[in-house]
Amino acid sequence: MQERFSLSLFENTRLRWWHERLTHALCGAKRCVERRRSPGAVKRLCAAALCAAPFAHAAQAQEALTPPEAAVGRVAQFEITAQSRVEQGAAHFSLSQHGQLRCEASEANAKDALFLCTFEQLSTEQSDGAKTSHFAWTKEKGVEHAEGEAPSPLALLHGALVASTLRVRVARNGEVTSVEGYGDVAKAMAQAPGAGAALLGVFAPSTIAANVAPVFGSDLPREGERKESDAWTRMRSIPAGPNRAIVMATTWRASPVTDGAVTLTGETNVTLEQDNAAGYLAATGEIVKTDAGVETIWSIADGALISRTSRLNMTSKWTIGDVTVEQTLESSVELRSLTVAVGADG
Repeated sequence: MQERFSLSLFENTRLRWWHERLTHALCGAKRCVERRRSPGAVKRLCAAALCAAPFAHAAQAQEALTPPEAAVGRVAQFEITAQSRVEQGAAHFSLSQHGQLRCEASEANAKDALFLCTFEQLSTEQSDGAKTSHFAWTKEKGVEHAEGEAPSPLALLHGALVASTLRVRVARNGEVTSVEGYGDVAKAMAQAPGAGAALLGVFAPSTIAANVAPVFGSDLPREGERKESDAWTRMRSIPAGPNRAIVMATTWRASPVTDGAVTLTGETNVTLEQDNAAGYLAATGEIVKTDAGVETIWSIADGALISRTSRLNMTSKWTIGDVTVEQTLESSVELRSLTVAVGADG
């Protein structure tokens, strides 16, 4: 899976539920009593563990692989489906999301454009093994609640999200440079004890920019980025605790244009960079194995995304003192345009 979703995944796992259980796993024995008195060390470990074919038509294709200029009134409608699961021993956390958004450009210039984005539909399910929470909403019917059921923190945050208009600023190269409009979500968070932005998953303030940017062409090669082999590499460094970062290196290649569309395939190498601190309670991490990749299908004729699928499966180990925990992360994200017909375009 490409580096974009990785950020979302690591953010998604920063949940209070996991913090409590990882702390218990690390400090559940009597010999760890003293370690309990060092919350900073445990917090650092928790943050680390949870955050924790060339073109025959090159000239034509390279010219076509450029994000379209955004004019005022341009509309992008798309849906995003995300699945993530984290396992640590017998414990697990899972989050499933499906949303439809409509984004319309209200401002545009040679440098960037401002899109106003609203939800047309949103549903999500979250489970920690012991309890499952649901949220379902459509623009036509509103929120669907079970009769007599009090809204869960998940429902409170998503309810505030669908009532918001997000201001998404998109650079000329397709990158999303900022997303604003989470005021109501912040208020809902204050009213929901134990809720955190991570419950919003791919739509969280810290992750939504990376997850919607491909809609605007952020996966496309930039000027001077493609090598003689027609491959290009993107690097992303994600903080994973003090003196530690997850580094995602994705090598992209483009297929020849077929039926007016081009397929971009990315293979991602995931590594952990860290400066090992001295001391018995210093946290260390190790990525045991990964399987990550992404495929983007872009319409040359429409100058727009058709679809994008990505995955990240990773097993990691995190150690503090003589206690080691292993976690397995499995995730996927799919984007699909609702304004570009897939049929003839592939």
